[in-house]
Amino acid sequence: MADKIIAEHWLLPTGKEHAQIKYQSSDTDYSPTLAHTQRLFIYKNHDKRADFMPTEKLLDGLRKTIDQYPILATRLVVLENGDIEMHPSAEGVRYRESQCDKDIAAFNPSWPLSCIPPEWRATSWKAEKDMPVAIHVTRFANNSGLVICLSGNHQIADGNGWSMLIQAWAAFTRGETPAPPVHDRQLLRLPEEHRHLLKRGGPELLQKLIVLLKHVERRHVLLRFRADKLAQLKADAVASLTDEERASGWFSTLDATIVMLWRASVRARTAVPDDKILAETAALNMRHRLPDLPRNYFANAVDAPRMTVTAGEMRRSTIGTLALKRRREANNFQFASKEEWIIRASSGEFASILNPNAYFDHGFDMACTDWSKFGYYTDTDFGYGNPVCCRYCSPPSNNLWVVFEGQPDGASGSKPNGLDIALAIEDDAYERFLADSDIVKYAEFLG
Repeated sequence: MADKIIAEHWLLPTGKEHAQIKYQSSDTDYSPTLAHTQRLFIYKNHDKRADFMPTEKLLDGLRKTIDQYPILATRLVVLENGDIEMHPSAEGVRYRESQCDKDIAAFNPSWPLSCIPPEWRATSWKAEKDMPVAIHVTRFANNSGLVICLSGNHQIADGNGWSMLIQAWAAFTRGETPAPPVHDRQLLRLPEEHRHLLKRGGPELLQKLIVLLKHVERRHVLLRFRADKLAQLKADAVASLTDEERASGWFSTLDATIVMLWRASVRARTAVPDDKILAETAALNMRHRLPDLPRNYFANAVDAPRMTVTAGEMRRSTIGTLALKRRREANNFQFASKEEWIIRASSGEFASILNPNAYFDHGFDMACTDWSKFGYYTDTDFGYGNPVCCRYCSPPSNNLWVVFEGQPDGASGSKPNGLDIALAIEDDAYERFLADSDIVKYAEFLG
């Protein structure tokens, strides 16, 4: 039975001055498809409170959040020259509530993506692309909990930005006042004398993406890596290095984990020839790499290092060798200033999403984004406890791999453990992937 919509509210900033403000995009805001990313935060009513996360309290906190983030109430407008601006809207932010006929206990407590119904989404995949954000709250039967879906347009902000937003909403709802974000998109806009250097995607980019994202039958996979298994994986990867490799650099535990998964997926796809060039694109938060960009900048401040290998190299190489290669690509993204980043990225000196036509020339095997550092299990408490699980909505055909903090054990106040990684595997490789020796050794299959 489909969930029943029980309430819908449209919220605007309280200040009248916001009704006239138009926002320019920064030079790092441009998303080729104006796609929404949909984050799910699942809350359990541990104490069986009758007033668990009441609607009016959530709305009151959200109104205060919109006053701090008035750009959320705009609509995206594509200008004749291809630039995108955010213009005032008479509607504002849509908040919707639905009632689920199932108790939270009826769902798999690991919350694999395959058990998340499409009714929980806040926006559709193809419509509503001009909306910066939409929110959908689904309440479980018997007041047993709820799920918040925050659907944020990637043209407005990256994962760091949307995480700032939901944590601000949680703080306001708790009765606190979080520090305001930095909205000045001029921080990442080149001055007029350099704007001719920018590269923009046009119709040819959209056609390229249509080909790259052609429908492939895939299945969602959710894997858990406990902290001890991650430590073992990292140690094994380091042990696989030659002395020369060990002296040449370092890699993170996540580098080792992602290349292990990628290698297992390539080994499982036996029809992929050894000489086929494969690429991984991985989101990189530039706020931590640019000394002149505030950490609380609300917009897009990401690039995406691109690791390219042949399928044969992927199959033959050790995890340590591949992890070193992945880390080198990320380490190339070092700049003295915001302006240097944008100019060099646009020049084609290296693969960058700021030069999208060149970036997507050879396609990509998968895209990876790391949400494990956003504090979802510790900093999104609306006053009734942190979420018991955080997930995302995406069709498996997108082949997006998302890294989460490991889900706590479910008790109120419990801490994350390790990592949960959601990925998509082609149908005909699914069984071989799950049977891969590395998957069996290091991971737990959750669904």
